Amino acid sequence: MKPHIQTIFLAASIWIMLWYSTANAASETNDTSNIKHHYYSDPNDPEGQIYHRLLQIPAPKELFYDTRMKATANIDDTPEDETVVLIIVDTRKHIFTGNWTQAYLLITENQPNQIKKKDLFKLYDTGKHELDIPAKTVEFTIHHLLL
Repeated sequence: MKPHIQTIFLAASIWIMLWYSTANAASETNDTSNIKHHYYSDPNDPEGQIYHRLLQIPAPKELFYDTRMKATANIDDTPEDETVVLIIVDTRKHIFTGNWTQAYLLITENQPNQIKKKDLFKLYDTGKHELDIPAKTVEFTIHHLLL
């Protein structure tokens, strides 16, 4: 299951982007937004780390924030694009083993020379570490098809 969890989070990110744009659309439009995506292969990528400050609290000593991927598109019919970012809370000991403690989906407004938090969703929590990051909770139900 662990190798597929990033795929599940990416699919969930896209689903939330689509839901968010539908929920916030003032009027129907036939325009299709360009979606640009980027995968961060290095947890120390400076571009990925700029989103960590929007979580409002530093990671506890035994943990670190790791931005894994982002997608940029116009999801709410405003003139500006928004960015959806997947941020993982991981242990310092096992950087690349997928030993995730929590996962967040951050939606930002992209304004000239600044990034502003628009919404934050908690996608996953093992309950091993208590972090007081104010976020909306998203619950997933995985259905198995029997063929």
